[in-house]
Amino acid sequence: MTVLDRTSFVLRMAEALHRYGHPAHRLEEALVATSQKLGLEAQFFSTPTSIFASFGPLEAQHTHLIRMEPGAADLGRLAKVDRIVLRVIRGEVSPAEGSRALDVLDNEAPPYGRALTLLAFAVASAGAARFFGGGAPEVTAAALVGLSTGLLRSSW
Repeated sequence: MTVLDRTSFVLRMAEALHRYGHPAHRLEEALVATSQKLGLEAQFFSTPTSIFASFGPLEAQHTHLIRMEPGAADLGRLAKVDRIVLRVIRGEVSPAEGSRALDVLDNEAPPYGRALTLLAFAVASAGAARFFGGGAPEVTAAALVGLSTGLLRSSW
């Protein structure tokens, strides 16, 4: 287990947690804890669009900048990242294998098809309109707006 493998795993973990909606303060805590478990001296700083990661003693640190697009929360994938990280920390898999598992996770197809996702957008919007006292015209309009929003989603 080389320093490069451990560092690469922590960087991949940072990308995955950020991409799937982990809050900044918890992201930094998770990265510090994982780095310590892997025997790395590290410091982290997270923003909505970037992660700074520095490894090594203060006078000889190597710093990495990861630019990120803000992501939406994906609790299913966050749970999978947690399981991968736990397996690496416990020594069940190497950091290199953990990095490969995170790559596979990034390339997984969405769990629900496009049609079901569009239906969910429409139903959620219609339900919200009804919840706020809307009648049939408002519920119909909300469903159409929800459907339009789903169609405009950038990940299609």
